[in-house]
Amino acid sequence: MHNVDVTLQDDDGKSLMLNCLFDSGSEVSVVKEVKEDAIKALEYQVLGEVQLKGFDRHKAQGHLISLQAKLNNDRMPIPIKLVACTHVSHDCLLSLADYQKLLAQDCETSLCDQARRMRYL
Repeated sequence: MHNVDVTLQDDDGKSLMLNCLFDSGSEVSVVKEVKEDAIKALEYQVLGEVQLKGFDRHKAQGHLISLQAKLNNDRMPIPIKLVACTHVSHDCLLSLADYQKLLAQDCETSLCDQARRMRYL
């Protein structure tokens, strides 16, 4: 198992850091949504309703939402779509596609920072 810290952020700048389980078998990232959970503090719009199917064929209903996400606090967040669902095993399951997008953003931002510093030397 591989865990990664991800910061989710809404359009108002409120943020939440979650320790996400990287799930290479997941087609979409999933975040736990319960009334007392911190995800409720973030402002997000529900884009639609989805039905999740687990590896054990268990089905659960969830809300498709969009939030900004980043791996490191000093990086620019990028928009990702997640499913907010009450019946999930971890606080956050991060799909391979979203993990790759976040890694690419992290690398691009680092290269941009390096290029900017070199230009001003």
